[in-house]
Amino acid sequence: MFIGCFLPDSDSLNMWRFYSKNHFNDDACGCAITFNTEGFFDYRLMAEQNNHTEQERRKPSFANTGRSPQESAAFYRVMYLKDNFKLLGQGATKLQSYFKDLKKEVDKFVGKNPTPEKLQTLAWLLGPLPYLLKDANYKDEREHRVIVTHLDYGAKEIQSAAPDFAQGTAPRLYLELHRDDHLAPIEYVTLGPKAPNKEMMAPYWRHQLASRFSAKLDIRPSRCAYK
Repeated sequence: MFIGCFLPDSDSLNMWRFYSKNHFNDDACGCAITFNTEGFFDYRLMAEQNNHTEQERRKPSFANTGRSPQESAAFYRVMYLKDNFKLLGQGATKLQSYFKDLKKEVDKFVGKNPTPEKLQTLAWLLGPLPYLLKDANYKDEREHRVIVTHLDYGAKEIQSAAPDFAQGTAPRLYLELHRDDHLAPIEYVTLGPKAPNKEMMAPYWRHQLASRFSAKLDIRPSRCAYK
C-alpha cells in the first residue's frame, strides 16, 4: 500500500508552484516538513502496540508478522520513463538491463492470453515496483516513496473512508502512522515563499508547540526568490 511521497529538496521553487496551493488555488502558500530519515520509521500501523495478528493465508500475500512496518521500512527512489520505457537518472543503464530480463520472464509467466488469476499473481510478485515508475515529465521532483507491501485486504491496519456520492467524494483506503511522539522525526519546517503573515507565523507556531507539547521546532521562511 502506497503511504506517501517525499522529496530530497525542502525548498524547491518548482515544488512550491505545483504542490503548495491554498483554498483559492494560489501557489507557494503552504509549508514543507523536513524529516530526519534516521528516525522516520519509528512508527506503528496500529494505535496500540503488540496488537498485530498473523494474516490468514487465504491467497498469496506478504505475511504480516506484526513487526509493522519493518517489512518494508525504506524510502524507494522513483525512476522516470520516456519514449517506450527508456529509463532516466542514476543507475538507469543497469536498471534498463534488469527490466529487459524481467519483461522476458513476465511474458513467459503470463503467456500470450493471460488470465485474471495470472495477472493478479503477477501484481503480487512485482510488489512495490508499479508504484516506483513515473513519467519523465515529473523527473525534476526526484521523488521517493514509502510503500508497505506486506498487508492484504482485510488487514486491521488498513483504514477506510466511505464514499459520499452526493459530495463527489471517492472511497479511500489508507494507513495511519502512530507514534509516541509525532514531532520527534521532524527536523524543521519551511514556510512557503508566499505563505501569509510568515513574519509572525514562525514565532506563533514556536510558541504553540512549546506551550502545548513542550517542543522546540525550527520554523524558517523559504529562501526562494519567488514572484
